[in-house]
Amino acid sequence: MRIKISCLIVIFLVFISSCSHQKSRLTFCGERLVALNDAAKSATVKTPGKKSYAYFALTERQRNQIEELALSDDGGALKVTLVNLKSGGDSEFSYGFLYEEDFYKPRRLRPVLDKRPLVTCGTGSPLCGKKVSLLLCMERDDSGARIPQGFFVHGTGPFYVEDFSLEEAKIGFSKGCHDEAPLFAAGPGGGDADTSFLTADFTGAEDVFSLRGNVNSNFPAIELSLFKKDSSIESDTVRISYAGETINVRHPASRDDFSMPLLGFSSPFSVMRIDSNADCVKSVLLCKKTDAALAVPERSGPLLPITTDPGLIFEWPQENWRCRDYELFRWESFPSVLFFDFADYGIQNSFFTRLAYFVEKAGYKGTLVSDDFVRSKHGYNAHDYKADDLARFFTAAQKENFTLNDSELLLKDILLFNGIIVREADGAFSAGNGAVISISRQSLGYQRRTLLAHESWHGIYFTDEEFRDIVFAAYSLFDEMSMDFLKTYWETQPTLAYDRSDEYLMRNEFMAYILQSPVSSVAEYWVSHAKWNSVQRAEKRLADYVIATEAQAFVDAVNLLSSYTMDRWGITAGRVTLVSR
Repeated sequence: MRIKISCLIVIFLVFISSCSHQKSRLTFCGERLVALNDAAKSATVKTPGKKSYAYFALTERQRNQIEELALSDDGGALKVTLVNLKSGGDSEFSYGFLYEEDFYKPRRLRPVLDKRPLVTCGTGSPLCGKKVSLLLCMERDDSGARIPQGFFVHGTGPFYVEDFSLEEAKIGFSKGCHDEAPLFAAGPGGGDADTSFLTADFTGAEDVFSLRGNVNSNFPAIELSLFKKDSSIESDTVRISYAGETINVRHPASRDDFSMPLLGFSSPFSVMRIDSNADCVKSVLLCKKTDAALAVPERSGPLLPITTDPGLIFEWPQENWRCRDYELFRWESFPSVLFFDFADYGIQNSFFTRLAYFVEKAGYKGTLVSDDFVRSKHGYNAHDYKADDLARFFTAAQKENFTLNDSELLLKDILLFNGIIVREADGAFSAGNGAVISISRQSLGYQRRTLLAHESWHGIYFTDEEFRDIVFAAYSLFDEMSMDFLKTYWETQPTLAYDRSDEYLMRNEFMAYILQSPVSSVAEYWVSHAKWNSVQRAEKRLADYVIATEAQAFVDAVNLLSSYTMDRWGITAGRVTLVSR
């Protein structure tokens, strides 16, 4: 939708017939609309020209229902669906609102109406069938909303109005398919529909949607929907230009819908252009993503995560975080997996270091270390935890009457709020559904990508049983000496210190280390690690074996696992993202 910032000027004569206060055949909210001219009575325009307008007024009940939605966090919009009756040619349609000042007495329009925003659409060949839906968002500001008293439609050819409805606010387009009409949705400023379906203009969306973290925020997101495709076709990539960035959206057979929250962009209210594979795109609509729980209450951080693809997290503007210390996300492909992105290692440590030692560190497992220990130790540069380990940690703290720090108490609230852990009647905690992973802005760019991939694979492993079965098969087939090298590496490197007796942990780390890098770099990665001085001192015989075999066991394992994940989810070794920027 190309939305014009300035108001579209419309000056026309209004022809009012004797039926100006009769009922229309068109109904809305259980009542018939008020017909202000003959065309509105039948909801049909048969003759183009001066009389090619249909004017409708709203009843009091209809206005009240409109006002209720217009003043809500969602915002409100009104949509008309028109049916083109012109055969063998194109028509142009326009749609706009009528306001109180347009009436000189109840249900009597003034003879001349002046400028106002319109949604205008030419029915060229790209449109699907004879129908088109036009949507216009209602104006609102801090003092309230401007409620229409009616509306009008105009066409250069014959048409009839099939439907009129109240909708939540949205801006953009939907191509429609089968019996569904194409939709062109505009903000309060109106606009001309781009019937090539290549652009969506959100530059006026700030009049509809709020971005800041307060109770009136509706946290909008661009919802991109692609046409479903045959699973035998390789993933198509849709390339988009938006907010000064190039965004690539990979389309696996498992996913058709993608969410791009505006908070993820430095210039959120911009024009979106589809640069490649536009035929794959079904709709692009900016709308409210979730509810007011996204806003930050009077506490130290948000409870409800922002749903998106991990590929948008890398360059997410830190100034758009809802709190200073971190931002919280939900993985769109795996909704039970939560991401933390922390401002630095120190903040991340305050949330997860005690938990890391309790869950994974050899010699400390099951132990709640002291605050002094947490302040002096660095757990990991990134973290991952499944639901039952999180439940065990908080249950242990409750049973031992152990005082957790403020960050850990906030983490507990987040986990409870999102159902990852559940509080039992006796005050203990049990596993709910999901997992938590984290990275930090203090890691360098290339490290962040590797760590995010590594931790993301853990998130999938925690939450998908079939994937765990495939990993077990690859683990069982892995070369014995290469496995011994890997376990010794994890056990002896001081920043890792994994407990090699924990088979679940070993399989989990095996999978994540295998899949964290692209297939093409796996051999080089493990051969280079085998040459490290610290590794040579700790396990020279095994390290030399990996070097001599050119890490072939690792290559075989990554090919097996990566082929499976690509077929099932469209993600592959070294890349867990479907959206990249």
